[in-house]
Amino acid sequence: MDKITTTFLFSLFALLLTASLSKDLCHKDDANTLLKIKKSLNNPYTIISWDPKDDCCTWVSVECGDATVDHRVISLDISNDDVSAQIPPEVGDLLYLQTLIFRKLPNLTGEIQPTIAKLKYLRFLWLSWTNLTGPVPEFLSQLKDLEYINLSFNDLSGSIPGSLSLLPKLGILELSRNKLTGDHSLSLSILWVPRRQVPEASESSRGRTENLVHHMKAWMDTCASRTKIRVEGFNTSSDRLVLLRALKDLFETCGEVKNIEIRVDPVSKLIRSCLVILLGEGAKEKALLLNGSQVGGRKLTLSAVERTDGLTTSGRAAKFVADFQKNRSEIISVTGYDPTLPQEDLESVLWKHFAACGEITEITYRVSSVLVHLYGLGSLQRAVQLNGTDLGGGFTLTVPYPKREKAEAEHAIPDDITKTLY
Repeated sequence: MDKITTTFLFSLFALLLTASLSKDLCHKDDANTLLKIKKSLNNPYTIISWDPKDDCCTWVSVECGDATVDHRVISLDISNDDVSAQIPPEVGDLLYLQTLIFRKLPNLTGEIQPTIAKLKYLRFLWLSWTNLTGPVPEFLSQLKDLEYINLSFNDLSGSIPGSLSLLPKLGILELSRNKLTGDHSLSLSILWVPRRQVPEASESSRGRTENLVHHMKAWMDTCASRTKIRVEGFNTSSDRLVLLRALKDLFETCGEVKNIEIRVDPVSKLIRSCLVILLGEGAKEKALLLNGSQVGGRKLTLSAVERTDGLTTSGRAAKFVADFQKNRSEIISVTGYDPTLPQEDLESVLWKHFAACGEITEITYRVSSVLVHLYGLGSLQRAVQLNGTDLGGGFTLTVPYPKREKAEAEHAIPDDITKTLY
């Protein structure tokens, strides 16, 4: 092979390699869908930087999967904006989506988009702090991979579909601050793994808690992999879009810019705070080297937002679940048991009967009664059904409705009941 031919072939190989490496990862169908979503949302400032000339996997608020899913879009997070629109039906065309978040969008209206039912890989659904109306949709029970549902702080009404309790992987269901009616215990926040069989005392109960901790740890691991940089020193009267573009240009050398949260004071209309969220190895160190950079003629002060509790994600998840369950447990007063039983034996009796009702988060002993703290979907209703249970030896379990629950059972539950609880 002569020198000219060799040089030509080498140049051709280099050209092909360069073209291959520069090829966008983003799937063209996902890019087109995202641009339709942007248009439907009236081009909000948080995603105004989406440019069809760029790889959509690099767009803020978007995350793509790896080669195993052909780099399809797996996460869409649009938060903290004054979007005036409804959830675009095109979200249902992001067929590989695992995480969908529309959060703190007070002017997002309408019902929860039915096309979400097409997202068969969806694991995390977070639609909160919006003005969404209508019912909690029955179609969510079709999404068998769902692990986390947060529909809190909306204007949803009606009852809660019982079919949600059958979702095999559901770990967290958060429904507080809506106008839900019906079963009181269902209209509060729920953290509960569905019962596939009647639990046998504490072992099965502990298993459900371990599942919940696992779900929370997975979510916290995702959050912990991202670097949060607090930005100060900018002109607070800046145009948000101008500031967003300037910060994106500044930080894109540090890693993947996942989001830029710019919050505006609703009264003064001045920018109140700014947070840049980055993904990538060494992103924090690279970002902090930009401290003192000029944007709009102002010198920026940058600092990393760090956790100060000293806990690992495993420890933090376990603490979150324990605190959440304890703080939102139903407290059941129990009498009718043999008062001569040693405390250890009495506790065994209580576990035997109440573990099937929900998560027992605490047992408190009084002089003439025991308080069983229960957490979970319909736990109160199942517990009161134990009233009159024969314990043997002439003793009969007495489990009355708590006074406030009895009043609510005898009278219609007001539509705004959840507005008083959180």
